[in-house]
Amino acid sequence: MAELSTALKPGFGRKSLPADPVNSAKRASPTQTAPAAQMLENAATAAARANPARQAGFKDLMWAAVWGGGGAAVTIATYQAAVSQGGGHYTVAYGAMAVGAFRAIRGAFRLATG
Repeated sequence: MAELSTALKPGFGRKSLPADPVNSAKRASPTQTAPAAQMLENAATAAARANPARQAGFKDLMWAAVWGGGGAAVTIATYQAAVSQGGGHYTVAYGAMAVGAFRAIRGAFRLATG
């Protein structure tokens, strides 16, 4: 611990720390905690006022990952099953992948213009 306190900047050694940091934080006055509460309130109101077009873009990108990833997963799983049986038929879920690609393009456009 001595190495840590000597590595700190001058004035920030062990002597400048409160003896009981948990209880000293509990005894903090409302004026000392007001900046943190104000920051949280500002973040909440900013999220509430977020641009609806950007929100739709993020939602489109999320669904693009679901559709595209699901289509790719079905294609890979059925291909692996066909290969493990020595050949056969497998499913290419191009519809799901196409929907995913469309939603990705639309989501990127909405993010860029929103």
